[in-house]
Amino acid sequence: MTDVLDELKLTELVTSIPGLSAVGAAAILAPGPARAAAGRLAGGLGRAQRGNAVYAARYHHLTTRETNKLTATQAQTVIAAAILRQLHAVITTGQAWDPHIATHGANGRRQLALAA
Repeated sequence: MTDVLDELKLTELVTSIPGLSAVGAAAILAPGPARAAAGRLAGGLGRAQRGNAVYAARYHHLTTRETNKLTATQAQTVIAAAILRQLHAVITTGQAWDPHIATHGANGRRQLALAA
């Protein structure tokens, strides 16, 4: 299952996303009937959500904020979509996952330490 990732030299990139294993990424990316793909997708994304501090914080925010609080299922859907976008980004750009970009977006400004 992970042989294709290895052949394409993508294993290191996809596993740069904390919580996403090579097997999980391969399961998400594997072709197949829609029903089987949906099961693979849910399993791989669920494990990535639990193993990633950025996504855990986002889930907590979405389910506990004062206005427009999401249900657990709605928040899981939001996080799953974010993980898919990040997986697409690391594969298409060839750059490892960056928690700052995952949190603030590509245009988010980094805080620079000022010299004393």
